[in-house]
Amino acid sequence: MHPLERGLLRRWIPACVAGELLGLGAAGAIGYGMYSAWGDPRGPIHKALFVLVMTLAGALEGTITGSLQAWVLRRRYPQLSLRRYATFTASVAALGWLVGMLPSTFIPDGAPDQPMAEPPVALVLLFAALFGVLAGALFGAAQAVALRAHAAHVWRWIVANAIAWGLALPWTYAAPALMPSPIDPVLASIAFAAGGAIAGLVLATVTGVSLAWLPPRAPWRRRPWSASSRPCPRRLL
Repeated sequence: MHPLERGLLRRWIPACVAGELLGLGAAGAIGYGMYSAWGDPRGPIHKALFVLVMTLAGALEGTITGSLQAWVLRRRYPQLSLRRYATFTASVAALGWLVGMLPSTFIPDGAPDQPMAEPPVALVLLFAALFGVLAGALFGAAQAVALRAHAAHVWRWIVANAIAWGLALPWTYAAPALMPSPIDPVLASIAFAAGGAIAGLVLATVTGVSLAWLPPRAPWRRRPWSASSRPCPRRLL
């Protein structure tokens, strides 16, 4: 790996890990605050408000992560728009939270005296990996729109994100899936932070290495005018 790429990777990994910790921490704090203040959402209006707030929390998470990533990427692609990259990242993050919150919020769990059994941990992690591949492809495609004017072969960024998210997302699901019941808030916070840090490290490593295959585009230059390129006048008959 080129020394410049190694330097970029050294900045990229801490930025991604910090983005995941701060972003997931902010979204988790918002969700915990809402649950502590209002309890379990009941009624369509209460549930819709809960989903809306958590969708906005997802957008906040994406903004934090996207801004930190773009700050590092501008060292390799100086003309990259930080706002454009962060906006695309935040949009996909908000969509992911919306899709994830709708079923768990509006689909009933069953009769109160017959609670649904928790799915096996292996099934939860498999679902997380498959969902991560899809989410990563969406993140990569959205960010590729912001990168395509500055980096070559941006389709590789989509593939790298799909692989990275497929490997990283199960770590965020493992924390709640392995928590004993009843859940201790302090232990839950530590578990979520650890899961987010590991997920961020995996995500950062895979995507950071893939940046070596996304060279900056050569700047477009207008072809210099010369007398030889001047069109020949038609001969008058």
